[in-house]
Amino acid sequence: MEIGPVSNRPTRQKSEGSINPEQEAATSRNAQAQPIKDRAEISIQGRARLAELADSERLKEQQGPEPVTDGSLTNEERLEIIRKRVASGYYNDPKVRTRIVDKLIDDLGK
Repeated sequence: MEIGPVSNRPTRQKSEGSINPEQEAATSRNAQAQPIKDRAEISIQGRARLAELADSERLKEQQGPEPVTDGSLTNEERLEIIRKRVASGYYNDPKVRTRIVDKLIDDLGK
């Protein structure tokens, strides 16, 4: 069994050799004359919401995570907090690793 040449062109599209050179030149002039313009507009409410989210994320970074050493937490609650952090990838962040190492160094010096 033999399969003939395959083309990815739609069935109504002509092959490259059958395009009229004048038609091709006219098409390229139209494309150059009418540049494609993309535009996105963000509403005032959207901008305000984005600013709120950015502010809350910055506060979270500055405050750091909830402390695991809180005296009112049981061991099970502390472990659950740590499990959630591990699952979320919290400890993979280089900033968090740096804080952990700094804390370990401080604790070893005591």
